[in-house]
Amino acid sequence: MKTKGFTKKICYFDLNKNQLKIVLITIFITLAEFFDLFIISFVVSFISEKEMYKDMSDNTGIILSSSGFGIILGYLIFGYISELYGRKSTIIISIFIISFFNSLFIFINENDWMLFSFIRLMIGLGSGGINVTILPYLHEFIPYKRRGVISGISSLFVPIGLFLGSFATSYFIDKIGWKGVIILGSFPIVLLIWIYNLPESPYFLIKKNRIENAIKSYSWAFMLSREKVLKNFIKLKHKKVSIKKIIKKNKFNLIIISLGFFCFTLSSFFIQSCGQILLKNIFFIKINEISKIFLYLSLGNLSGRLLSSFISDYIKRKYVIFIFGFFGSIGYIFLFFSVFHEMNSEYDFPNIKIFIIGLFIIMIFGDGAFGVINTFGSEIFIKEAKSICLGISHGIGATAKIIGPIYFSNIYKINYFSYFDLPKYFILLSFFFLFGCIIYLFSKEIKL
Repeated sequence: MKTKGFTKKICYFDLNKNQLKIVLITIFITLAEFFDLFIISFVVSFISEKEMYKDMSDNTGIILSSSGFGIILGYLIFGYISELYGRKSTIIISIFIISFFNSLFIFINENDWMLFSFIRLMIGLGSGGINVTILPYLHEFIPYKRRGVISGISSLFVPIGLFLGSFATSYFIDKIGWKGVIILGSFPIVLLIWIYNLPESPYFLIKKNRIENAIKSYSWAFMLSREKVLKNFIKLKHKKVSIKKIIKKNKFNLIIISLGFFCFTLSSFFIQSCGQILLKNIFFIKINEISKIFLYLSLGNLSGRLLSSFISDYIKRKYVIFIFGFFGSIGYIFLFFSVFHEMNSEYDFPNIKIFIIGLFIIMIFGDGAFGVINTFGSEIFIKEAKSICLGISHGIGATAKIIGPIYFSNIYKINYFSYFDLPKYFILLSFFFLFGCIIYLFSKEIKL
């Protein structure tokens, strides 16, 4: 699509009420998706305490990695589907998948870890579909100068999802059971009517030669008359490009984003999925108390994402990622010394202080970098290749959500748990944060 200054003009518009509607729905979708992803970690911690769920506990690594496998499939499949059927349609399908399969937990038998894993795989599929489409969809309607902070605000609801997951576990799991807590993840179904009334992606409409509908989408989003939108276009025509050519043209950035996203995802996901188990097995803290600790960690994560997204509107995004990733690696050094102290002396209170300080550093800075990473990954590819390249790179990077739970699976099994495994895990994860933040420095940012 060629334009006459249109892209540059919309970069500097202020937000209006219609754009805020899209931002708001993005926030609710993000909140719902990550509430579901985080709640499973607390449920696993709860189940591992019960002897009656021994089969579930012994296969925790498979259960958690099945979500990661589903997310990868979602990235790869729905990135392509969004190019065929539209980003809005893909978001609707993804939300339906998450809501429908979460509701099936009411029928699951106790200790049926295979069915549990299959359902989590399908929910991961829906989550991957949302991740690969929601930011490209949002960015089509948001001025460039606002994207950093707006994407950061929407990503703030990732830690709020963690906060609500912690809250639900702490106060409801004893009342409605672990199945009831998981089924709370079905509530995104109520968002479908709202999403249905939003416009489709203008880029997709132009690609399908539905020019009039594309003009209406831009007109609605930027609150411009049809004439003002139309006069800025020279040629409303989409040039079809093969996937092979797209990959070849974006090969360098695909490699950078895939490696960087893998490193940050592995190191962040470890705390999100294993942090509860570590607090229980190292310090013998009850699940209700662990949930309260994670309430505070989620607030720290929220502040980190807000800070990174705010800074990214003033300095290059890749520099923000480097700074936050570097401090994330320092957080794992704190965890290393807290466990090293545990292995070589009597248990005492200062040890848990060092450990929790390390957790806060990782959540504020390491995971806080995702306030920029998702925005950066969405922007770095040309519009014609955005969904496909984002799907491929984040799909490859999301393999960390399979590799991590499998590699660290002994952490979930109290009978196999060993303090002597932890130092090497923490040093390894510190290295991944450091390598990830360095690799992002080699990326090539798009100039408007």
